[in-house]
Amino acid sequence: NTTLLLIAIISPLPAPAKRGSSTFLRSLLHACNTHRHGLRLHVSTFRYTPMKSSNSTKILVLLAIASIIAGFAYFRWSSEETPTIDFNNYQPLAMQIREATEVTLYEGLPHQYFEKDELAAQRKNKQTVTLHGYPFYREKLPLTVEDGKKLKELFCDGKSLRPNEAFVAMGGRTRNPDGSYSVASKTCGGFHPDYCIEWKSKGETYQVLVCFGCAEMKCYGPKLNLYCDFEQCGETEFGKVLQKYRKNRPARNDGRTEQPAQASAPGSAKVKILAAIEELPPHYQFKDASKFKVIEFPANKIRESIEDTITSFDQIKGKTSRHSMLRANEPIYVNDLEQPK
Repeated sequence: NTTLLLIAIISPLPAPAKRGSSTFLRSLLHACNTHRHGLRLHVSTFRYTPMKSSNSTKILVLLAIASIIAGFAYFRWSSEETPTIDFNNYQPLAMQIREATEVTLYEGLPHQYFEKDELAAQRKNKQTVTLHGYPFYREKLPLTVEDGKKLKELFCDGKSLRPNEAFVAMGGRTRNPDGSYSVASKTCGGFHPDYCIEWKSKGETYQVLVCFGCAEMKCYGPKLNLYCDFEQCGETEFGKVLQKYRKNRPARNDGRTEQPAQASAPGSAKVKILAAIEELPPHYQFKDASKFKVIEFPANKIRESIEDTITSFDQIKGKTSRHSMLRANEPIYVNDLEQPK
């Protein structure tokens, strides 16, 4: 739409001569109409006759229009589709969801990166609905009273969720003091909601998108939203409730899994891997071996293949981690390291 609008500006249709800047502005304002998602520019209603001015003035006008359009686009997507990582929003959201009287469930389609062909086939052959930019099967899955109660308890208990890694890396802020941003980098192929839990409270709707591959949640309410991580216990408990409702989505055939980490059963197989003794910041340089130890870790909880785990400090000595935090007592993977350019 932006491209078409700029073409309309650069190559205007014939119009009466001697129309000045006021006509231009009226045309622009007329081209804007409001709807519930914000402002949308309709190219078909926009006409502009160039003013008699220097080329530099025309260029400035075009840049101004492009900035306005970019601002509209940023406002629309950042306010609606990209939730904040500000974990201060958690408690207010939890208080509102605690009062919910209705709960239902949407099931997510195949992964947009690892299952592209299957995703295309499902969108063609199944009825779907888009929620916050992600596709789900249109069929709503009713939850049992017990499971609905359990999901609400898990979301509101204050123990199942934790701040997004980027929020922690920036010292509990949504940006660094110099105005820059840190981004949590994971090896999961991008946020992909396996389920959407929908609560209704006092006529208002709250939707929580659950991604087990990234161990993350995106939460949307009428006034507040939040992008946060699971605690491992929360991921396990949410998974126990939600995975039994899988109905329409085909099983994966690429060797990967979108299943949540499961608590290890007594006697389950374990592997030796290297882990940090304490949480380490992004871009950490591996110099001090005393901050790491080899531990036995349940094989069924490893997120990547065993070949992609680090088993000794010599494998990472002198290297640097990527821009995500290294969690204490969790495996270090090859993809946690900055790759040579």
